[in-house]
Amino acid sequence: MGTPIPRGGDDREHDGAPRRPRTSLTPDLVALATRVGRHDWDPAGSGDEEESIASGVLALAITAQADPAAFLQRLAVACLPAGAWAAYGAERLALRLFGPDNPLQCHPAWCALLDRALALNRTRLLPYPLLPTYLAEHFEVEGGDPEDWLPYHEEPDPGEASISPLGPVEVRKVVEGRAGSGVTVTVRRDGAHVVGLVELVMADGDGRPTGTQRATLECWRASHLYDLYLDIAWAFPFRAWADPELEPFFPGPTPRI
Repeated sequence: MGTPIPRGGDDREHDGAPRRPRTSLTPDLVALATRVGRHDWDPAGSGDEEESIASGVLALAITAQADPAAFLQRLAVACLPAGAWAAYGAERLALRLFGPDNPLQCHPAWCALLDRALALNRTRLLPYPLLPTYLAEHFEVEGGDPEDWLPYHEEPDPGEASISPLGPVEVRKVVEGRAGSGVTVTVRRDGAHVVGLVELVMADGDGRPTGTQRATLECWRASHLYDLYLDIAWAFPFRAWADPELEPFFPGPTPRI
């Protein structure tokens, strides 16, 4: 995988004095990459604040920008053998440091990290439409077929779908978002239409959810519950719970958190 980073010189400094021992950054890189991976996959459940993650990434910025290719090679060598979360996090770390359109994405080390990022997304059942664009492009450039990404379910037949009629004033909860998200989806009637409402926790001044202030947004409107359920199911692959009548409408298995 790429050319190993060259090790320079002998064991003496330029002034002839013995070279001071170098502290390996490998354990720190692996630890940070693992934290980045878990946080970027599940911010609410990772136990890490974005500020802490960003601070760790910033501490590497000068080293990374000084010799991007060498840093990327060292990152891949350290993290690829260290497990799925470290490898996935290494790709996310490189993305944070260099951006998605950096020419380094042609580097063999980054390609290897992209492959591992795709593997984690796939094994954790992320639907293909939710893949970041640059990952989907890499998947297809390498010969992947979006139709083969996951085993998708066929939409239920409109005549056979089991959907209980919605009462005139009924507010039916159909989805609870991923754990810790505070998101709930309900459906109700509005005249001749049915609407889907998302209730979510409002953030306070520092961007953290308060847990007390909530907002309700109308996100979907349809003439029939069948069409509304299709829209909701495609929008909420991550969920802690769903109404059993809605389950057949989800296009694939529930992604693993």
